[in-house]
Amino acid sequence: MEILKKIAFFFYVFLYWTLFFVVVRVVFLLFHATKTFSLPFSDILAVFRHGLKMDLSAAGYLMIIPVLYLLVFGHKGHKVIFRFVTIYAVSMTFLLSLLAVVDMDIYKYWGFHLDTTPLTYLGHIKEATASVSGWEIFSLLLLMAIIFAVSTGFYFVAYKSIFTSFLPTPAVFTNLIFLFLAGLLILPIRGGTGIAPMNAGQVYFHVNTYANHAAINYFWNLGNSLVNMGSLRNPYACIEKEKAEARVQSLYQTNAGSSGPVLSSSRPNILFIILESFTAKIIEPLGGEKDVTPCFNRLCKEGILFSHVYASGDRSEKAMVSIFSGFPA
Repeated sequence: MEILKKIAFFFYVFLYWTLFFVVVRVVFLLFHATKTFSLPFSDILAVFRHGLKMDLSAAGYLMIIPVLYLLVFGHKGHKVIFRFVTIYAVSMTFLLSLLAVVDMDIYKYWGFHLDTTPLTYLGHIKEATASVSGWEIFSLLLLMAIIFAVSTGFYFVAYKSIFTSFLPTPAVFTNLIFLFLAGLLILPIRGGTGIAPMNAGQVYFHVNTYANHAAINYFWNLGNSLVNMGSLRNPYACIEKEKAEARVQSLYQTNAGSSGPVLSSSRPNILFIILESFTAKIIEPLGGEKDVTPCFNRLCKEGILFSHVYASGDRSEKAMVSIFSGFPA
């Protein structure tokens, strides 16, 4: 009977993590209510149905440390088991609640879930957070506190309602049971018995990008990004300086008659006017909306319009490098 209680406790903790991620997804959808309620109700339900697979995978990863502990100490009594697992659960709930609200806010600005991208800004925290108001920080911390309080409150109330205490059980038999349960975790972690392991493609189900993103588990996404993170070295310095200079010089060599004059002045005063988040979707000569930028449209006719230009990245500093150096042209 006691061993059954311990097995039930294992599944209880696994269920706790799964429900935690489901609740966070509810909060995420409400946080982005405008986008959420633009979806049909059936699609909102589908977000949970498809996202559950990744929630189970994330819960499986969170169970690795508890199950390793139970492999060694699972045969002991109530205090030894409950104390460690609960401290771990509360600590991880705090961290995951913090990551959840950061993820929600990042998605509002960047349009993708929390990954390793913020790590590139750790040396410039002041600049990276300059646009975040004090009220916004307070609101996020309050939301985090609510998620943490509700989750841990549920953990303790449900635990006391289901379990009373654990008595010691035979060590060898108990260890074998938890070894078997540890093996079972492979199924949710991998996303089933298929050939391909869990990946974002397994939860994508819609032509709407937001619906697919809502199905992604933020903790799994961050972990996957950290595991697959490449070097943080400067990606633009990809060859030796001497070779780079030689290649640049070769670009300026022209044959007679291969090009004609574009400017009327031999010493022009060239100014770069960089428009932040200025999309081609509102520029008529580039196939955008009509009559939104009449003055810019006139400049397109008077000057030289480069219409085959593609984005070099998704952040301002990447655009600066591209504009001033010609990368990756």
